[in-house]
Amino acid sequence: MKVPIIAIGLVAGCSALVAGIDQLIKQMVRGLAVGESHAILPGILDLTHRQNTGTAFGFLRHAPPPVILAINIAVLLLFAWLMRPFLRSRLGIVAAALVAGGALGNLVDRLLRQHVTDYLDFHVWPVFNLADACVVVGVGCLIWLIIRHESGTSTVASSESETT
Repeated sequence: MKVPIIAIGLVAGCSALVAGIDQLIKQMVRGLAVGESHAILPGILDLTHRQNTGTAFGFLRHAPPPVILAINIAVLLLFAWLMRPFLRSRLGIVAAALVAGGALGNLVDRLLRQHVTDYLDFHVWPVFNLADACVVVGVGCLIWLIIRHESGTSTVASSESETT
């Protein structure tokens, strides 16, 4: 299946935008001391500066950096392979852009700082960042697309959502 060039361009452009916004927020957060926290919505959400040396949400924090990088690249390649059939739909493009942009935002941190800057603290989950949230939402969109496709309730290249 050939992916329309416009879909690739949209994914690339939107991914760069997501990664850029993520990096801007992280730059502001790095102005705080590591561990420093400020209530945004008291009792619900704090802005807390953390340095995550692990994978998403702090898992595998004691693994060597090359292992973390290899895991991230492998997951991104798997996601790209799974996304190919869905890049003819708007939701598929959004999902791919969110995951790629989030992955790129965190990859920049890993390559330049050997850790990812996290800052969103809801007190019920490990501290995370915009890039992590984008990856989770993008993967959720992919799961939705796969379920709808497998159940036969929609076609991937429906006339309503075609982007050629």
